[in-house]
Amino acid sequence: MAFATLNSYEVSQKIADSLISELRQKFLELVAKNPELYYDKDIEKIKSKNWSIQRFLNHHKSNVDKALDGLDSAMKWRKSFGVLELSEKDFPREVFQSAPLFLYGKDLNGAQLMIMRGKVTRKIKSWIPMAQKFFIYLIEKADLADSGKGVTLLLDCKESGIKNADIDFMKFAHHIFNDYYPGLVNAGLVYKLPTVMEAVFKVVKSWLNEEQEKFCYMISKKTINEYVSANELPDFLLGTNAEPYRNVPDGSPTAHELAERLGIKTEKADKLVKHLEQFYTI
Repeated sequence: MAFATLNSYEVSQKIADSLISELRQKFLELVAKNPELYYDKDIEKIKSKNWSIQRFLNHHKSNVDKALDGLDSAMKWRKSFGVLELSEKDFPREVFQSAPLFLYGKDLNGAQLMIMRGKVTRKIKSWIPMAQKFFIYLIEKADLADSGKGVTLLLDCKESGIKNADIDFMKFAHHIFNDYYPGLVNAGLVYKLPTVMEAVFKVVKSWLNEEQEKFCYMISKKTINEYVSANELPDFLLGTNAEPYRNVPDGSPTAHELAERLGIKTEKADKLVKHLEQFYTI
């Protein structure tokens, strides 16, 4: 490997078949009692794909009872949150144009990159549910695309400051990754963390377990290509990849159209657009 990662998928392949069968059987017994609480599509995947079981056993150190609780909680959450109903039409075109979070390129280990731009982040209360759904929409895409092989989270922190530090959203993101998509993130790359953000990052690191913290790397202009080659990176990360990352899907509504649909006040849509439009080209 080019650099060390959690490598959860490969580690999970060593879990005993007997544990996988036991967890699958116990979970399906729970489903039979209240099938309406789960997606049929998720249940079929758990019946046919070992990774759907292995990821929870690996996360809970092969403790079947704890893995059962984790798996059951995740599958119920997916149905209650409406994960499989999310589409690009649930998000304003201005979000896609400003590119706060997107999937792009691969690291030197061949893992999908999920790139988050810190300076684009801003907490606007009325839009918090939308931001959370957008985050999960992309996580789901990443999880499906890599079939368990994992992603590397690249946090671009340059030009970000305290105004961009939404601790509540960071806590939400950690909860989603850790509890509902265990094994998805194999490594974290933190690019050009400003001094003013070090205290915030220290809080975030305190949520990680010892193993997760070990694979969180601080990187700079000089070291970024030790993790990702230039031809896999976008221009704002010194990359040469010409693939567009500001992709606005056909049919995605404007912020004002979505605000009207969701019952959000016009001035709150104005506020979102005013913040995001400055990042359409930078």
